[in-house]
Amino acid sequence: MKYEDKGTEFTDDLGKVRIRGTSSRWFKKKGYKIKFSTKVSIGDLPKSKKFNLLASYMDPIMLRDYLAMQISYDMNVLSNRYSPTIKPVKVYLDDTYLGIYYLIDDIGTGKEKINLVESEDESKTSFLLEMDTLAHKEGVEGINYFVLGTTDVFDYDGDGYTDLEYKLDTPEEVSETQFQFIENYIGSCRDALIKKDAASFASLVDINAFIDFFLLAEFFRNTDLAGRSTYLYLPDVNGKLIFGPSWDFDYSCSRPYQLGPNQDYSLDNATDRFTHYDFWELFLAIDGVDELISRRYTNYLKPIIEYELQEGQKYYNFYSDLIRENAGIWYEEIDDIDDLLDKNFQWTFDYFSLRSEFYDTLYCKE
Repeated sequence: MKYEDKGTEFTDDLGKVRIRGTSSRWFKKKGYKIKFSTKVSIGDLPKSKKFNLLASYMDPIMLRDYLAMQISYDMNVLSNRYSPTIKPVKVYLDDTYLGIYYLIDDIGTGKEKINLVESEDESKTSFLLEMDTLAHKEGVEGINYFVLGTTDVFDYDGDGYTDLEYKLDTPEEVSETQFQFIENYIGSCRDALIKKDAASFASLVDINAFIDFFLLAEFFRNTDLAGRSTYLYLPDVNGKLIFGPSWDFDYSCSRPYQLGPNQDYSLDNATDRFTHYDFWELFLAIDGVDELISRRYTNYLKPIIEYELQEGQKYYNFYSDLIRENAGIWYEEIDDIDDLLDKNFQWTFDYFSLRSEFYDTLYCKE
């Protein structure tokens, strides 16, 4: 593997590459996970061995992944929380140009990422979890994942719902007592919501991070966050649970580009709620939280979204030639690439305009 940037070059003869993604691995344009043999700092990303190359195949103008992660980065960094950095790169496989990808750091722990503080109490542990409805295919319940709640978005056996499974990411190995601590902690958070005990929930969970995380997910109508690709972590056993960082926006914005070229997307879902998130639905049912959400959205998230949407148009104009070149590689079945890109661009910003207006009616209270 070789990485070049601004005249600098890094080569690793022992690095590894594999195809990434649960469903996106079946797309024509593959995403990749890369692993260097030693920790490196590339693309101004945190020093690490592991990085991801996002293909953004479902979005011909390559804006949804970028905008979502930029907004996430802004809202987290301004609150002194970790969020992945995203950067466009050209990718070559041997001597074949594969177009534009997004280099993004792998979600993980460490001083430059999610810093977990080791507990002096051996019965407890800080942790990083991922909500993953497919955890049972890789692990053993009660050892590296547990089940808590259900979702109606994913349905693998035809009964209308599937279990929400929480997979332990870090530490990789814990004692039985520590695992029970983790499961009980998440269970206590959920129980507080079920009992509509906002005070107890706020004593366990960073409320601002919680609201930021789910407002962004709902703004993009991110389907995966209903039961997959959802991270949450407890940085210190004496601290509070943080939902995030945000991740995986392939299936967002009502999922346009359904595995094949389509220029006639609907805007019907741009002005509705998308609350199929277990914790978020329970939170919204509590009296008085509307005021918390409105204040956080109006004073914090709304300015970030407005800024990044404006920057997104400038970004697209700056990279338009490379994005068009990428589209020519991966959507060769489309006769008029310019028409494809123009319609996708117009649809995307129409969608976000309607979504912003809808959010203003929901959350901007006088």
